[in-house]
Amino acid sequence: MRDSPFREVELKLRATPQQLSVLRKSPLLTSLSPARPKARRLLSHYYDTPDRALRAAGMVLRVRQDGASCVQTVKVPAAATGHHVADEFEAGIAGPGPELAAIPEDGLRRRLEALIGSRTLDRLFETDIRRTVRLLTTQTGDVIELALDVGEIRAAEASEPVCELEFELKAGRPEALYAAAERFVDAVPLIVDPRTKSDRGYQLAGVRRPQAEKAGTLRLPRRASVGEALGAIVADCARQILANEWAVREGDRVEGVHQMRVGLRRLRAALSIFKPVLGPDGLALLASDARWLASVLGAQRDLDVFEGSLLAPVSAAFPGSDGVRRLSARVRQGGEAARREILAALQTERYAQFVFDLSAGLALPPERSLAPRLDEPARDFAARVLAKRWRKARAHGKRIASLSVEERHIMRIELKKLRYAVEFFGGLFPAAPVRKWGRRLSELQDIFGLLNDVASAEALLARMLAGEDEVDTVALRAENMAAGLVLGWHHARAESAWKTAMERWAALGKAERFWTS
Repeated sequence: MRDSPFREVELKLRATPQQLSVLRKSPLLTSLSPARPKARRLLSHYYDTPDRALRAAGMVLRVRQDGASCVQTVKVPAAATGHHVADEFEAGIAGPGPELAAIPEDGLRRRLEALIGSRTLDRLFETDIRRTVRLLTTQTGDVIELALDVGEIRAAEASEPVCELEFELKAGRPEALYAAAERFVDAVPLIVDPRTKSDRGYQLAGVRRPQAEKAGTLRLPRRASVGEALGAIVADCARQILANEWAVREGDRVEGVHQMRVGLRRLRAALSIFKPVLGPDGLALLASDARWLASVLGAQRDLDVFEGSLLAPVSAAFPGSDGVRRLSARVRQGGEAARREILAALQTERYAQFVFDLSAGLALPPERSLAPRLDEPARDFAARVLAKRWRKARAHGKRIASLSVEERHIMRIELKKLRYAVEFFGGLFPAAPVRKWGRRLSELQDIFGLLNDVASAEALLARMLAGEDEVDTVALRAENMAAGLVLGWHHARAESAWKTAMERWAALGKAERFWTS
């Protein structure tokens, strides 16, 4: 029994009952753990206030019945490093209900009592799991617990099945956990699932559908090394990508696709930034798979932007237009097809391997030959990166008044790379100038984004309306007229916005280069 905080490092892999059956019969299990497995039933109840104050604070309060004993667990978030990490506080209790007085850590107990106040605690949902446990021991002495969980989550009248493998590091190195898990992924295409049982339980209880998640504010320690910065930045990108998978599948689809794609772009930008450290082959497959997935998501995102930002105001202004109505229907039809492609991609072995590699790559130690470069102060490295990104953007900005549409697109990409670098490394520098740069770059990107949306709309409409052999030529003519109306409407906005972009670029050029001080 643990009465003190424990840093939990685990990896959860989602399986189907058929996959689990294959693994149970596989010699892989007995080769890694010849001892007879232990099986037991775990009935866990999860509690929160009526207004879900614990959930809002990122905390979990669970009471688990394991045979005749009851264990109370409080989970609080800890700094993530790519694998799932949380702080757990456990204590044995007498009965099946929560006992706040049993929480061993005084500060946490007071915080929990303040959050709950005089309100009652609701038993919100429960999990009923049959867990089969094996201990895996590596040749270097690492000890990993492998739990095969089968059961269900129940909330009121709703339920959903649980079928998963959970690897938990008991002693040793995180990379050993991933090396062991990879053998199972090679045998069966299991998928990393960042959701905890409590995440799924809250969703089942109707607290909220899976929500899209934006990138967090990354705060690197001032004295961080390049290696530490690399780990923290890529982990933050991974968190955003994985956090949005279920919004794409079941929740806020439009924003989920957008934020998952942003996470992939940030990941690619990070891998590009650290290429001088990692070498041209470092994480190259990860970058290639990120590009593939972003492309799959891109078709849906283009249609979402067109429908929500470009077509919607025209539809509102011309509610009786048959051409606009037909164009809207065509866009929705295209969106349904794009969504099917996304969901199919999320079921592929390539996606499963990408997510595993993304998680495992963060835990594996870098090549020994890279150590001197990884030990360099991150601030020195960041200053060089920011200077390089600024030079590339400024090379286009010097000719901003005469840039062609294609050159504006290139400048937009360079500004985006600069903004990501500012967001990644901003914590290493004084806060005030970093905030100013972030704000001005964001304003510029909004304008360049509008210009890109209009340019993308031209290509999108050309693809949708090209080669149509409809018998109803009147309807097709109406759609073409509606397309021209949409483009004309937004071209006028784009030209006005471009003048503002030139003014904001000039203001950015006068801002203090915070990385030079």
